[in-house]
Amino acid sequence: MDLKHLPWKDSASSNVAKYAHHDGRLYVQFRNGSAGYYDNVPAKMFDEFHTATSHGKFLHGRLKSNDKHPWRMAD
Repeated sequence: MDLKHLPWKDSASSNVAKYAHHDGRLYVQFRNGSAGYYDNVPAKMFDEFHTATSHGKFLHGRLKSNDKHPWRMAD
């Protein structure tokens, strides 16, 4: 999928620049320029991420190193 056409939302996070949810994937572009997605992220979890007070803490606490939601770097 072309990342340009995702429904991106800006983030106020010091680490996360923007994010999008599409086809069960949470796409994340970091402020350092790297991007990718967490797989198998249901809409309810995305809603929790979207409304979290800290997107970075949510990623670290709920998704990072979680086998149910593997991380894949963008091509």
